[in-house]
Amino acid sequence: MMRDKEKKQIIDTLRSLPQVKDTSNKDDLYQRISLNLHQKKRQPKRQRKLAPVLGTLMAAAILLIIIPVYIGNAPFENSGDQSANQAAEDSAAEFSTNDTAEESSSQTMEAPGAESKASGVQENGESYVIQQSDENKTIMYGAVADRQQQYVIPLAFPVSAGEDLSAYYNQLDAYINAEDWGLSDYMFEDVSFSLDEEKERVTMNIPDDFTIGEGATASYLFEQTLTKMFTPHNIREVAFESENGNGVELGPIGVIPEMPLYENEKESFKLHTTEQGSRSFLVPVPNEEQTTIQEGLEALKLSEASFDVYRTIPEGVDFSAETEGSQLLLHYTGNNGVLDNQETVTMIESILMTAKSYGFETVHFLQFPLEQTGKYNLTEPLPVPEAVNPIRHEG
Repeated sequence: MMRDKEKKQIIDTLRSLPQVKDTSNKDDLYQRISLNLHQKKRQPKRQRKLAPVLGTLMAAAILLIIIPVYIGNAPFENSGDQSANQAAEDSAAEFSTNDTAEESSSQTMEAPGAESKASGVQENGESYVIQQSDENKTIMYGAVADRQQQYVIPLAFPVSAGEDLSAYYNQLDAYINAEDWGLSDYMFEDVSFSLDEEKERVTMNIPDDFTIGEGATASYLFEQTLTKMFTPHNIREVAFESENGNGVELGPIGVIPEMPLYENEKESFKLHTTEQGSRSFLVPVPNEEQTTIQEGLEALKLSEASFDVYRTIPEGVDFSAETEGSQLLLHYTGNNGVLDNQETVTMIESILMTAKSYGFETVHFLQFPLEQTGKYNLTEPLPVPEAVNPIRHEG
């Protein structure tokens, strides 16, 4: 322990040190501090000089301990970073994505839905659309609400041409893996349908215990599910039949014998993906009737992460829309380079489906940084797809 005499000597020595007074102007000091705070690059901190000899020796000792450890660890950290990057690159290649290049390349587009997921693309890298079905196939359409009951996601099932579509529709629940996909249950599991395309009418036979639930949301999802399933077949009316013939209570809709179907217009197709789902989908988000195609495309830059809906056009990618009859001309005005990868394909397909909902038949990308992405030749006008969210089905 330090003796009282030694303590007194130290105190007397400290008191004998000359006093230092700062005569700087306070405003000048404030300006200097503000300037330093707003500098883009931090200046290296200067080490303070310690007056006591003991303090200097301690600092030197600490440096002697730290420096070898830091130098020894540096190669390990770099190796770890390289291993992580390599693993991410391997995963990206497997899923046809380009997630790991976000920070290393300024030309890489941000993955859609970057707020919560690196990528929402399907694992097998397939297209989100059916461009045009061949003559040996026809399309059966399904629809399922998202898990949060906010949107209805259309589905497309290519089936053999010439088959009885009613028979396929009556076993549609066998083809929909809603739980595996991270979606709500198929609404019409116990319902049977009979299509009459000539009369543009479908008859829907409903069990007496069928219910759609309560509230306006249930009514909306019921109507939208039928719309997505049958308007592509030019069906304009649904007739309801029950087992006892007394009609069916349809919640807020009430007891009605039939209901008209109106084809949806003006939608922005964004990416729907969840952590639990085995695949992702393009989901149509309704727009107001007065919304322009330019505004519809701008909506593709906005995510609704709380509803698992993510943008398909990343930051820095912009288009100026011009119409020429049934053709939509999109002049690329962005400052972000794009790559031939799954994210770019997803963006193109979401734009094509959005344009289709606005009544366009073709889309021509002008001044686009790529001439080809995936199967799309961007130097020529692209026809809008026939259907969205294809589901494999043998038959």
